[in-house]
Amino acid sequence: MASAVTRLAKTLASQGDRAQLLQTPDRLLRLQLLVSPGLERMLQRELEALQICKASETGPGSLDVEASEETLWQVVLRSRIAEQVRIRLGDGSFWAGDEQKLRKVARELPWFQYIPLGIHRPLPKIKVVSRDSRLFHTGLIEDRVREALVDRAKAELSERPDDLSKNQQKRGVGKVPPPSVHVSMLNDQCNISINASGDLSKRVWRVATGATPLRENLAAAVLLKTPLLQLLSKPEGLAIWDPFCGTGALLLEALGIAMGVPPGSPHIRYPFREFPIHRWQKFEKSANKIRLLAHPNVSKLKLLGSDIDALQIKRAEKNLKAFKERTPRAAVVREPSELRGDLGLEEEEEDGEEEEEEEDEGASGEATTAEIPARVSFVTGDFQRFVPHVKDCLVITNVPYGRRTVGEGALKRTYRAFGRALLRRRDWKGVYVVSANREFARHTGLAWKTELQFSNGGIKCDLLSWTGQRSKSSYKDRQGDDFDDSDEEL
Repeated sequence: MASAVTRLAKTLASQGDRAQLLQTPDRLLRLQLLVSPGLERMLQRELEALQICKASETGPGSLDVEASEETLWQVVLRSRIAEQVRIRLGDGSFWAGDEQKLRKVARELPWFQYIPLGIHRPLPKIKVVSRDSRLFHTGLIEDRVREALVDRAKAELSERPDDLSKNQQKRGVGKVPPPSVHVSMLNDQCNISINASGDLSKRVWRVATGATPLRENLAAAVLLKTPLLQLLSKPEGLAIWDPFCGTGALLLEALGIAMGVPPGSPHIRYPFREFPIHRWQKFEKSANKIRLLAHPNVSKLKLLGSDIDALQIKRAEKNLKAFKERTPRAAVVREPSELRGDLGLEEEEEDGEEEEEEEDEGASGEATTAEIPARVSFVTGDFQRFVPHVKDCLVITNVPYGRRTVGEGALKRTYRAFGRALLRRRDWKGVYVVSANREFARHTGLAWKTELQFSNGGIKCDLLSWTGQRSKSSYKDRQGDDFDDSDEEL
């Protein structure tokens, strides 16, 4: 009898604690915001500009902030640059120099707030990183943390039934894997966190990817570092050309920025929506507060993407179609009055074969962008074909830099041709290039300024802007490389 009374008391106390947590209006979370190394300051400025929060840099690619769940939601839905948001468990890092200590402390963490624990529920994936610590075997660390989770699950189930409320069932809780757990060991200090956001670098419109894509959050950082919005504010509007467009990440991200479309969506099943303490009604209210504010000159934005690879163009067109279909209705103009007109291309005669090929592919342009308040087109062809015909544009591109995918000789020839092309068109409004090849600047023979450095999937990349000048060593380099400039316009 006494044991039954004790269990009942524990159950009531446990339910009371959970009810209190759910009713606390200003529950603070220890958020860790992950971003590509090199973009920490940009993320800080973005969050402050959006009036979401002020975060502190805690290491390469990491910012911390103590904030409410409202802040978590706003970062996930509105930040274009963040890659992931995690929630740090407990009061901070703890010493875990042996297995017993790790398991003991991990067991007491507030798992039930974030992980649905139960006999019929799967355990979360546990990812471990360990450096300069006594516990260095990641498999062993994973096992101890998993055992702590199982211990806690058994304790929880002794106090409450393993079932879902009707509201939870209606919202689909338990039908998807639980949020992943991340364990970081550094100098015997352990940090355990929960993935609350999933991968924020991917947009809802990305349905097709290429071999070496520029992730959308990196594309956003690149675009926000250029004068895109300032130039678009001018009465004549703006044309942007991406001569190596690939699957269209840069141009579609530019379109999203100009249309004021948030990078996130309340329709995505983010991991935090699986939290037992998630307040879905409050989340929906928070999401509905976000205003879709398009740039006033968005109808004067013209986007042209070209690529020598026809398969990449098809992928870009698929992404454009998905962008149109998945764009929030408030940001879509049904009958834009200024869709007509050219894309910044001067008159060019095309032979019948090329026209037939574009018709067979169901080329983009007006056919797939009828409801988008900007003119967007993706076309197949070598960039040199378009150089004489693209006028008054801003060039933003991610140049090829993989020797294995292009070939070293072809890469050099492409860089040289690109450098000669820029010298021919002094009317362009700026040239911004993402490159991971240290030889790019030298082979173009031009002088470049480094605007930004970041990591793209572990590859160090530079955002370069052309100064409008040749490089001081260009003549010497061109002699050594047998550089042919006979057709350059000086």
